[in-house]
Amino acid sequence: MATSPSPVPPQMQIAQENLAHALEQVEQKPVDLVQASWSDIGRSLNKLLGGPFKLDRPEHQQLALGVAAVFASKLMAEMGAFWFPQRDALEGASLGFPEALVVLSPFEESLTALSRSKLTRLDELTAELRKSLASAKFGLAGGGAPVRLRMDDYARLFDAGFIQLTALDPAKTKQLWEGTPAWAAREIRDALGRSKQLPPEAKRQMEAQLAGTLSRMDQGKPLQAQPEGAGLLDILGHLFASKAASGIGPEELWREVAFPLAMIGAPAQFPPVEQEDLEEYAAGAPVVALYVDLVPFTTPAADEDGLLGVIPMEDLALPSAASSRAAAPRLIKVKPDSLRALFRAYDPAKLKDGIQRFGAYLQEKAGKAQAEGGQGKRMEEVAFTLLEDARRVLDAVDKGAELYIRRLTEAEAASEPMLALLRESLQGPRIILA
Repeated sequence: MATSPSPVPPQMQIAQENLAHALEQVEQKPVDLVQASWSDIGRSLNKLLGGPFKLDRPEHQQLALGVAAVFASKLMAEMGAFWFPQRDALEGASLGFPEALVVLSPFEESLTALSRSKLTRLDELTAELRKSLASAKFGLAGGGAPVRLRMDDYARLFDAGFIQLTALDPAKTKQLWEGTPAWAAREIRDALGRSKQLPPEAKRQMEAQLAGTLSRMDQGKPLQAQPEGAGLLDILGHLFASKAASGIGPEELWREVAFPLAMIGAPAQFPPVEQEDLEEYAAGAPVVALYVDLVPFTTPAADEDGLLGVIPMEDLALPSAASSRAAAPRLIKVKPDSLRALFRAYDPAKLKDGIQRFGAYLQEKAGKAQAEGGQGKRMEEVAFTLLEDARRVLDAVDKGAELYIRRLTEAEAASEPMLALLRESLQGPRIILA
């Protein structure tokens, strides 16, 4: 069964169209970029570059993005590759393949090829991908049923689209960042051995994933002194130093529902509603979603350009131990002022009453009751839980902890119950009485 094509990110589609137009102007004829060879594209591109490729020149960056889009289109046409959202990638998305778990950043590969003045390197990479995918097929030839991966599978594993607030003890984070991988691995193994609640299989997996990764680092250097340690900052900080943590929710739920609810509060009057809004209501749109979309904010805490629509960019920092700056860091230190301001007038009982009154207001205007399912109520419950969790984390910050935001994939979020047991063992008593 064929994999349905995934949507092309708009910025990549525009970049490919702009590159095609630019090359057409240079060559004075239409250019089929997907069918053209990289040698031919490279010769035409050299005329546009006017010299060596310079990453610091915005026009060269746009050309590189166009090359990345063409590279992706070629792989999609030949191998069934598809885009999936990945916030860690420079272009905000990466390519996945249906027949093997392979992740590719076309932009990174295009930058490398252009910086070496060798676009044919992309031909070499394509040949390597053919071999990898052929090997995956061959490995199933012995009788295994083929499993075709989808965009959703890749997003679940690789897109860090989930958010957790956590309050970290600064003394413990300092000890962790300045500690060696050998020390951290030993602490994790000891905690796994002490835990009476973790199942044996979970212990084996955690030891392999955490202690195993730490054991492959330079054992004599502190974590903050080696690039490999940066990729573990979020999970190790959460395990060793968290004093309080929120539940984990999709970034969109925090940004578009939970925090807006706190900023709206419970106004005495509601704004006029358009006919199309009433039609959405009658069709079953969640009342809470219409509430955050239609009712104005009553607090000035919003920062649409900031993180999660609330936190100004100047209030964000990377941990002092971060030695690798990804496009979207997994652990971000946050000045808590903006979140404190958001919760000053927050009253969950009044807010819930406001949402109920708004539902009655919509029903009155629509002239009939809504056939709403359980999705809206579930969304509302989760949003209120996240807000209560956020207040609890801020309470820990008020007692001396530091506020951080963790970014996780859906797969990582699913492992949180087991990690909570390991965290409890790491931070609990070292002597267990029988």
